Amino acid sequence: MRRQLGLAMYFDDGTTGEVEEYWIEGVGSTYGFLNSGYEGWVGAFVHLLCYHENGDLVWDNEAFDECVMNSDGVPASFAPQEAEWYFDVFDPWGTHPEYQRFYVDGDTIIQGHQCSIIIQRFVETEHDGEEYVYEEDNKVYWLNPTTNAFSTLYDFDAEAGESWYYEVGECSHLVIVDSVGSVTWNGHTYRTQWVRFNDDLPTYYSGKIIEGIGYEKGLFPSVYVCNGWEIFDASEIEYLRCYVNDGEMLYHEGGYDCEQTTVTPPSHPEWYYEILNDDGTITYQYMYQAGDTIINDEPTHILVRINTLYDKGLRDEVTHEYVFELNGKLYWWNKRTHSFTVLYDYEAEVGDSWNIMVGIEPPLTMTVDAVDFVEYEGRTYRVMHVSDPDDLFSGNIVCGIGHLTSFFPERLMGDGERTRVDGLRCYWVGEELVFKIGDEDCDAIISEIHNVEEDGPSTPSTGSGALVVYPNPANGILNVSVRLPQCDSPADQTYRITNLMGQTLLTGQITAENQQIDVSNLPEGMYFITFAGDTQKFVLR
Repeated sequence: MRRQLGLAMYFDDGTTGEVEEYWIEGVGSTYGFLNSGYEGWVGAFVHLLCYHENGDLVWDNEAFDECVMNSDGVPASFAPQEAEWYFDVFDPWGTHPEYQRFYVDGDTIIQGHQCSIIIQRFVETEHDGEEYVYEEDNKVYWLNPTTNAFSTLYDFDAEAGESWYYEVGECSHLVIVDSVGSVTWNGHTYRTQWVRFNDDLPTYYSGKIIEGIGYEKGLFPSVYVCNGWEIFDASEIEYLRCYVNDGEMLYHEGGYDCEQTTVTPPSHPEWYYEILNDDGTITYQYMYQAGDTIINDEPTHILVRINTLYDKGLRDEVTHEYVFELNGKLYWWNKRTHSFTVLYDYEAEVGDSWNIMVGIEPPLTMTVDAVDFVEYEGRTYRVMHVSDPDDLFSGNIVCGIGHLTSFFPERLMGDGERTRVDGLRCYWVGEELVFKIGDEDCDAIISEIHNVEEDGPSTPSTGSGALVVYPNPANGILNVSVRLPQCDSPADQTYRITNLMGQTLLTGQITAENQQIDVSNLPEGMYFITFAGDTQKFVLR
């Protein structure tokens, strides 16, 4: 139960209007923090849809059908965040990619709808496309990039003889359901619809739609006709090979080998740079991709940057940076101007240049002086030799990896005066060493950064010394060795796992001096576990 106050307008004649705004104890105004007292204060009508605490739905507005975010945090049934589709492809030009992969890569808000971002990739050519869909009342809506409007892609509830309009480009086609049925694979039963276009183009959209999965010849019609012109996307998808969600094969049809098809998304990369300290010692800047978010409607990677500044009495100095890649350029979020700036232009040629906005400083103009190629462990990388007028960020950029001196222009950033980043030592993706400079021992860096020994426990931090965790990095199971407190209160035996933002993700009881904790449901990244006043950092892979 929460106390709430109902607010209404009070008029000069002593009458009052209807109660339209509420103040809810611990939640706030239903008109929003900035609009209390007047719902249209900023020219728009703001209404609180729902309020969550620690992932639990505490309050929702009965005047609206739903929250923008699902109350249980689970995405809609179509295109959940771990979904992957694999299709067999026929290429009319004669070059035959083995298959096309669709996968969900985050979500975003478009025109008030929470949309899944679906990436489509031709595996051999690595050509990417991006589509946006959302589901409501068992209908899937797709954003038509030509009109910037949503139209019905699927109506999973439609019966035989019913139809809907599918708008693509500047044209609209009527999709008719000829029959409905079902298909079962590995214990999963799906409703099916056999559909076609109701015009002289039945072959362009003719086949089976599987509820919750999509059209068997591609999630979106790859060939269509608009205003008399036949339009297609360089390859025609012939058949759905398989559908995977969160690593589980949920649907597999035909004689295709999905075990060879399925591509596991790459593990989060890690960079290790040297730091030259004031006392002449070498420590490290450790940077890794911690997760993804949406900034300005762009699917953005979160990079956690950790400087080990032992000479300044600091163990770790942690900052966060945000980047995304599009059309051969890597964009970096400028926290001062609240906008993205080009950090690297991987496709730039000799003589080309671009500007990097660092804070509110004048733009840093980078010019490509030469382009070269380097090979490491069987991989060939494009290298750009770049310079700027003040020699602040001059050096070499390895395409797909980053600048070999420092990933960001440290000399112009807030910590540039205190930290001199002096070169990339090694670059990991998952547990694979992908790139390194010279003969440096990259394994030793991992041991020092993560404070671990091979297959052994980490060194306890300062504090009570009640907690030791291993292995570190962990992979699904975290072993803990503890010294249990000498008291009877169950609360004293509670552990808490938090992320870098301080949010509690997992709690439980430690009841034995050696115990295992299942952390397999947590995404890869860095976490902290606290028990009996002691906190340990661990990495999950």
